[in-house]
Amino acid sequence: MIESKRFVVLVLCCVFFATAVALALSALLKRRSKRALNKSSRSLAEIRQSLSSIEHAVEDERIGLISLPEFLTPDECERLIELADKTGFRRSQVTVSLGKSAATGHRTSATCYLPRGTGEGSPVDAAEERVAALLGIGRGQIEPLQVVRYAQGQEFKEHHDWFHQLLPGESQRQYTVFVYLNTLPPGAGGETVFSKLGRSFSPVAGTALLWENCPEQNDCHDLTLHQGRPPARPDGVKYGLNIWTRFPAP
Repeated sequence: MIESKRFVVLVLCCVFFATAVALALSALLKRRSKRALNKSSRSLAEIRQSLSSIEHAVEDERIGLISLPEFLTPDECERLIELADKTGFRRSQVTVSLGKSAATGHRTSATCYLPRGTGEGSPVDAAEERVAALLGIGRGQIEPLQVVRYAQGQEFKEHHDWFHQLLPGESQRQYTVFVYLNTLPPGAGGETVFSKLGRSFSPVAGTALLWENCPEQNDCHDLTLHQGRPPARPDGVKYGLNIWTRFPAP
């Protein structure tokens, strides 16, 4: 009887030990997975250095505003527009209070969030991988890609991409990469205007604008204030791609 009790106790100890080891390994794997998805992004100086062999122009040092011609290929731009049209657009929204968004007159464009994992050779994967490599981050820090569509008269008035309030445990937006998916002719409107920098950019397919929203989680650039001007012609629909990245999860 005593030997039987000892055997039961031994078995229970072995089960307890095995469970503890399994939980410890699971926690370790989760931490490693989190580190793989959330890496510290490069500094602006490191980003500029990585662009030394790529055509680019530093437009404003204060917010690290850089233009990148041919960031996406014509084929990738066309496929992203096709994917967005197929997925479907809805009225764009803005944050109206902490954790709440709504459609307002401040932003009258249409929006489509692109699905991930759309197959081999996906333009979504290509765009995410290019941004992750440029900024030195994991793809887990990139928000779902957002295509915006502006018809004649539709606009996004002056705004910041960073959040003025954050939910508990939420990470701030660190960088914006905005890519024009089509070209509008001169005088057709649709410019991206940084009023506090005195800079304006017209849509050219494949060209990206990169800027730093916030150097630190709780320190953001007011100078990033910008607007999307409305296209001026009935046939001048503008398509753009918003790629936002977050600081590593707290």
